[in-house]
Amino acid sequence: MASGGIVGDCWVCGELVWEDEWDEEWFMAHGEFIHEKCRDTANHLSQTTRQIKKEIIELKKLVLSCQREIKRLRESIERLINIHFKEKKENHGKAFFRGTGEGA
Repeated sequence: MASGGIVGDCWVCGELVWEDEWDEEWFMAHGEFIHEKCRDTANHLSQTTRQIKKEIIELKKLVLSCQREIKRLRESIERLINIHFKEKKENHGKAFFRGTGEGA
């Protein structure tokens, strides 16, 4: 049974941590009070959190890469549109005169 004073809240289970329940090793390593019985769960959650953080970093890299590719594709599309309209403008009057004149 828990005795002594309350030292904090256990972030793993959300319950109060009493003086005789806390995990000293975890506290020394992480500066957080947890129950001794919650240590395995805390270790698992910490490992999962580290893995998620790594995945977030990789996803951010992927997003940046996609953003660069989108920018490159937009620039290519704009360049092609400009070429198309430039050619259309240059050829605007030529279709009317096609087939007329010498050699027609």
